Parts: sequence; structure tokens; C-alpha cells
Amino acid sequence: MLELIRNLLSPSQYIPHGHCYLWQTPLVWLHVLSDALVAIAYFSIPAILLYFVRKRSDVPFSEVFVLFSLFIILCGTGHLLDIWTLWHPAYWVSGVERALTAFVSCYTALQLVELFPQFLSLKSPQQLEIINRELEKQIAERQRTEEALRAIVAGTASVTGQDFFPALVENLAIALNVRYVMVSEKVNDSLDALRTLAFWSGDRLAENFEYALAGGPCECVVKHGQLQVYPDGLQQTFPNFPLLKLLSAESYVGVPLLDAHQQVIGSLCIVDVEPLQLNEQKQALMQVFAARAATEVQRKWAEEEKRRTYEGLEFRVKERTAELVAANASLEIEIMERIAAEAALQQSQEQFFKAFHSNPIACSISTLEDGRFLDANSSFLNLLGYSREDLLGHTSSELSIWANPADRDRLVAQLQHQQSVQIDAPFRTRSGHVREGMASFERIELHEEACLLSMLYDMTERKQAEAEHRANASY
Repeated sequence: MLELIRNLLSPSQYIPHGHCYLWQTPLVWLHVLSDALVAIAYFSIPAILLYFVRKRSDVPFSEVFVLFSLFIILCGTGHLLDIWTLWHPAYWVSGVERALTAFVSCYTALQLVELFPQFLSLKSPQQLEIINRELEKQIAERQRTEEALRAIVAGTASVTGQDFFPALVENLAIALNVRYVMVSEKVNDSLDALRTLAFWSGDRLAENFEYALAGGPCECVVKHGQLQVYPDGLQQTFPNFPLLKLLSAESYVGVPLLDAHQQVIGSLCIVDVEPLQLNEQKQALMQVFAARAATEVQRKWAEEEKRRTYEGLEFRVKERTAELVAANASLEIEIMERIAAEAALQQSQEQFFKAFHSNPIACSISTLEDGRFLDANSSFLNLLGYSREDLLGHTSSELSIWANPADRDRLVAQLQHQQSVQIDAPFRTRSGHVREGMASFERIELHEEACLLSMLYDMTERKQAEAEHRANASY
């Protein structure tokens, strides 16, 4: 083994490289010192690179640093071998080292070519600075939006009814830094005009007023039932709406007030004398408080209706004091009628359940949401092979009654728009047999929960007979 190493590092069949320099001492030492200094530099550079990569694990393309370090180490090793071959002709070792250097250098070059597009995509410090400034701007804008939200919530959280609307427009104007804010309701169930519930003008609350919608930006809000934004040029966009000129309006953002049925009942809008740009967060903020305003408008209407009803009742009581006896008699009759109506309703329910349970058609009642069985007649239990204990309280999915679960999804989707649906769908009995079925479903309310009344017909024999008839007819 030692002999093999000696032959590799100092073979006898070649002459040392120093013979080429005629063993001139100055020339030999010139090459020795030059190669030694170059080798020291080559070994220092990768040490620094590797130390840098280890300390900065977030540096991209760290594998490139490793390849460069390996390439430079091999180059330094080559210079050390050049010194060695001056006295020892280990040219095979030197050649293998140079071949290894060539392989690593070529591989590094290929990696650089492959990674070059990614190098080009790296952001410059100037670009990163621009991105950072944009992010800081977005963060600051988000913080301002959050501050606006907190300010509006703080100003409106504790007020309801008529006091809510002035608090809303004032806090919204301050938070969004706009000149005008108004919240309005429709007039006499008509959407041809709106009446302000509160109007913030500059630095104070102004008198409420009624205005027609025709030709103005609020008409678009009410007509389309969604947020409308006009960041500038408002008077040029709506030249036939004199209120805009009176307000010197330049920009507008409006949100409809929607009731529980998504019908427009008013609007919340901001108007400014300067061009206005609201980010998505502030637009969403307006929509949130438009929903709150819609709730307060409906509360206001309910209270007004309650007050009108009370006033009418009070007037009626005063007017009919002399007819108290007759009113009492009428009340007794009304109570008796109500008792009779309740008895009739109870009797109707009893008749329904008697008809339900005695019906020869397979009937069941289940919840619309998850298909949990609430009741089933004996025909249904016999058809599917279940006992009441095994069926009630379980869903059709748990019992795998639908042979094709997608049929129930299709049924539920149709019942969103229809009161009753009839479909053909295979069903699975408790024994696992799949039979062809035709079912009628009707949406009902039971204990304030959406339910399904189903009637299931077993069509297996009929469809088999039809198939046999078609087969016989084809011969």
C-alpha cells in the first residue's frame, strides 16, 4: 500500500518538472512562491464563502456558493501539486486533479446557466426599497382604516334609533376625512325620492331634506342595489342634478341600505369637494355600517308602526268607551273563535298524522338540511326494511338509503326554488338491495324547521316489465 502511494506521488519513470527550469534557483523559487501564494488565496476565498453561507442561511442560491468554493479549492490544490511536481513527477495525480477541476468547473457553469434567469429576477436594492415603501404605505392605509373603524364603532356602539344616524354621519365624515355624509330612507314606499335621516355638512349637522333621485348618483345606487364609486368629475357625470353643483361636489361613494329581503330601503353616501380614492377596506367599512344603518331604519319603521298602532288603538278605546260591553262580547266571540281555530288546527294535525300513518304509500318526514328522519309510516318502514328505532334520528346518508347521493344534492338544489319536486332515483333497502324508485317531495315547516314530506313509490317491477316489453318488441 505504501509502495503504491509512493509510486503515485513520486514515480521514477518521469523526470521532475524542475528539469524544465534547468534547476535555476531563482526561477524555481519564483514558481514555488507564486503557486504557494495563489493556493493560500484560493483556500482563503472558499473558507470565507462557506462561513458566510453558514452564518446567512437566508441567502438565496447557497448551492452556488458551495460549488464555487469547491471549484476554487480544486484550483488551489492544483497549484500545490504544481509545487510538488517540481521535485516529484506525480503527473498522474496532477492530471486526475485537473480532470476533477474540469468536471466541477463545467458543472458549475451549467448550474449558472440554468440559474441565470433567477439571478436576473433578483430585486435590486432600489426595487426592494420601492416595494418596502409600497408595503409601508399599504400598512399605514390599513392602520388608518382600522383606526377609522374603531372611531366609528366607539361613536355609534352605544346609540340606537334616531340618535344613531347623526352619530354615524359625524363619525364617518371625521374618520374618512370627507365633507358631506348623508344617510337616507325611501319616501312612502317609493324609490323615486329619498329623505335624509342625518346629513353632515362640513363641520356640523344640517337640516334634513327630501330629494328626487332622477339624474343623480344615488339613483344608480338604488337602481343597481350595490356600491357605486365616482372618484372625480362627479358634476360632469351627472350634469342634470343641481344638488351636486350646490355642494360643489367632485367625488361620491354610495352604498344601498338593504332589508332582510335584499330590497333597497335607502342609501348611505359620502360626497367630497376633492377627488376621492377609497381603498377596498374603507369601501367594505361603508358596507358594514350601511348594514347597521339598514337595521336601524327598519327598527325606526317598526317603532313608528308600533306608535301609530298604539295611537290608533288609544283613539279607538276612547271612541268606543260607550260600546265597552259590545266590545267585550266581541272579544269573547273572538276568543271563542280562536279557541275553535286552535282546536280545528289540532284536529287537522291529528287528521294529517292519521292519514300519514295509515297511508299505503311509503311516506316519511325528514329535515331538509341533513336528511335526519323525524317520522315514517309503516309502509315506508316495510318498503325499506327498517324498524322505527333503527330509522328515526338517523340521516339518509348514515343509512345509505340514496343509491346515488348526488340525487339528494340535486333535490335540495331544486327545493331552493320550488315548493315541491318529483324525481326518479334508485334507493337502497336495509338488506342492501337497490330498487328503482319515484319520489315526490314537498317542503314543509315543522317546529320552525325546514323539513321534507316525501312519498316513495317502488317502480322496480314496473321498470323491469317495461324493459322486458321493449326487449320483446325489438324481436
